[in-house]
Amino acid sequence: MENELKKLLSMPDPLQFNQHQCEWLLDHISDPNAEIRDNLVYSLLARGFLTEGFTTAQ
Repeated sequence: MENELKKLLSMPDPLQFNQHQCEWLLDHISDPNAEIRDNLVYSLLARGFLTEGFTTAQ
């Protein structure tokens, strides 16, 4: 899943997330690895919120 999400970093906005991706991001929001936490999770969550990449249910 990590590699799948890393590919999203280079995709243009708006990003669209599936449920499995959302769950993985939330599960790793406090990951001790700064690369995962800061560069992957926080970056994708911020882009998703700013560009309406999440559905209401998500």
